[in-house]
Amino acid sequence: MMALRVADLTALASVLQQSGGRIDYIAGGTDLIIERQGSPWANLIVDISQTVGLDRIEADAGFLRIGAGVTIARLIEDPLIARTAPMLARAAAQFGSAQIRNRATLGGNIAGAMPAADLLPVLKCHAVKVEIQRRSGVREVLDFDAVVLGRGQTCLGNGDLILAVHLPLAEATGRISAFVKLGPRQAVTIACLNLAALADYGMASNRLRDVRIVADTANHRVRRIPLAGLV
Repeated sequence: MMALRVADLTALASVLQQSGGRIDYIAGGTDLIIERQGSPWANLIVDISQTVGLDRIEADAGFLRIGAGVTIARLIEDPLIARTAPMLARAAAQFGSAQIRNRATLGGNIAGAMPAADLLPVLKCHAVKVEIQRRSGVREVLDFDAVVLGRGQTCLGNGDLILAVHLPLAEATGRISAFVKLGPRQAVTIACLNLAALADYGMASNRLRDVRIVADTANHRVRRIPLAGLV
């Protein structure tokens, strides 16, 4: 096994071209180290915790682009997230312990696709798109459901890397959201149920529009709940 750190995506592309066998990426490492206990490690461990560009949060062409290397703690603290996607900040605030939030990343939470992952229902509720760089160097921007396929299952192949999430921006006026996490205890708990809700409120019509409710449990994949109607 060999481990190395890449400074930027250009350096990463060079490494991928020269390497064979299985590759594991590590940023926070909160899931990877646990998963590899008692199992063989990859031929190459690539540390992307300090890779330039993966830690940026910026608004661009109607989207909020959040780098895959952004930590959960930054999602809580960032003013742009608080202003444009407060539900994401609320979910992040209930994510694990302070130590885990300081290490765990947005990209890692998606790539793990773990049951009851706290951020997944929020991301699906926001209809995010996920930017991926394939091992071949090709970049793709895919719908959330094309990336997270089920419990512990994604579309990611060996050496593929999540670069960012593209979250559609909307007018803050009239948009309402909520996030609820239910577990056996109030803090540092694995959720029995995560529930995210998002809607636009029409001031003139006094009605909710584009209502989305997404649930995630320990036993089922993250899914949108169909609505029969609203009063």
